[in-house]
Amino acid sequence: MQVADRANREAVISVRNESDKTVQAIVRLEDWDRAPDGSNRWFPYGTHRGTGSCQPALTIFPQALRLEPGAEQAIRVVLDSAKAPGAECWSAAVVETVQPVERMGQRIAYLVRTAVKIYVQSPVVAADGEIQTVRVVNDSTSKAPVTESVEVEFANTGTMHVVAKGMLEVRRPDNTTVQRLPLPNVYALPGARHSVRVPLPPLPRGDYVFLATMDYGGSDIAAALLEHKRK
Repeated sequence: MQVADRANREAVISVRNESDKTVQAIVRLEDWDRAPDGSNRWFPYGTHRGTGSCQPALTIFPQALRLEPGAEQAIRVVLDSAKAPGAECWSAAVVETVQPVERMGQRIAYLVRTAVKIYVQSPVVAADGEIQTVRVVNDSTSKAPVTESVEVEFANTGTMHVVAKGMLEVRRPDNTTVQRLPLPNVYALPGARHSVRVPLPPLPRGDYVFLATMDYGGSDIAAALLEHKRK
């Protein structure tokens, strides 16, 4: 959603009951962020105000649903641009249902949460980032042979969320390329860091240079080097 665009201040989310039973659902806004490993973390709406929350700029309605089998209903999220923070903010619309299941004569209730992430961008945002560290990590255990991965940590130093596509090049000291390994995508909110790993292929003994790059959609591509000796 865009603060400066009047046509982009309201969003519609469609909720459909795909089960064969009537479903009741609670609808609410929540805050969220990501841990350094990329996993989502959830918080009550407004508790992350000043560090990403869109409260009180967003409202959602209705806040309760009753859907017959196959029925569909629209949820509306409205942005009050006058209450939006000056920087990009993010929250989520969460639909929560309780689904009972019979198992081995016992009745178990599952709490099912479905979330739609919402980003609100201010008129001026910029993508920027850098690779903080590149390091070799030992993945082996006492019951497994020695295995190693390269871990790359990306820091979002810009003012908008980014999805960065990365690559790790394994090079020799003479700059010839041994192998190119795609890195998992990085998902980083403003000011956040996200670490990703890629397993190292078997390499002969010798000296190598690891070149990690991240294309985050900005004017430059973040890059970092690591010298590594394979013993």
